[in-house]
Amino acid sequence: MSCCEKVKVIYQPAEWQPEGRLLVLDSSFNPPTLAHQALVESTMAHFGREYFCAALLLLTTHNADKGAVSDLDHRLGMMTLLAQRLEELLLLPTAVAVTDFPRFIDKAEALVSAFGSRRRRQQQQQQQQRTTTVPYFIMGYDTLVRFLNPIYYAPTPLVEALGPFFDKAYVVCVDREGYGDMDQFWDDPTSDYRDKITRVRLSDPAVARLSSTLARQQVAASGRDSKEDDAIMVCAPVAEYIRKHGLYRS
Repeated sequence: MSCCEKVKVIYQPAEWQPEGRLLVLDSSFNPPTLAHQALVESTMAHFGREYFCAALLLLTTHNADKGAVSDLDHRLGMMTLLAQRLEELLLLPTAVAVTDFPRFIDKAEALVSAFGSRRRRQQQQQQQQRTTTVPYFIMGYDTLVRFLNPIYYAPTPLVEALGPFFDKAYVVCVDREGYGDMDQFWDDPTSDYRDKITRVRLSDPAVARLSSTLARQQVAASGRDSKEDDAIMVCAPVAEYIRKHGLYRS
């Protein structure tokens, strides 16, 4: 991926324009589950339908721990189905993209650079006022705790290390059970960048406990020809895609 393709858009509806507040869900999507869908739905319910200009499902193609994504085409195919589902449910233009950058700091810079450059060219042609892309990254509470852990940035102080990120982006944190005292974290007024982080709660605890790992295990346990259980953890189009391509059966 070249410097001009820091973020490569794979799918986008005709009305998708990323200028303004861009809601970003960054995940492995292996597969996309109802929990992924609920993260976007809960965030939209919290902020209001008109708050975001568009949404983006973002996949990192290289993971520092797991290496390159091996089933990229299938991953992107299922992400596209989820994007279309979100458009249908929320009337929110939703695109699918990939990036090589594993760190949120680099992803924020890449999004602003990639979409800002494209938008600036359009505005120069049309002589419009410049509008900046402002990413809002959805993170689970466990991911936020790691993101704010000073150990990953030492010896650079945390405020200094995360400054470039929060100069460009915001975080939407969705609570997940089993990751410590979340209320204590949110009640601490000394936490840095608190005004840049919004807390959102999933209304359905059962959905909050879903994961891609559980979805894969469910498909593997249900048998190759089963059509009864696959859709419990994923939306119907993704369930059909999994059955059609025989994913996660072995």
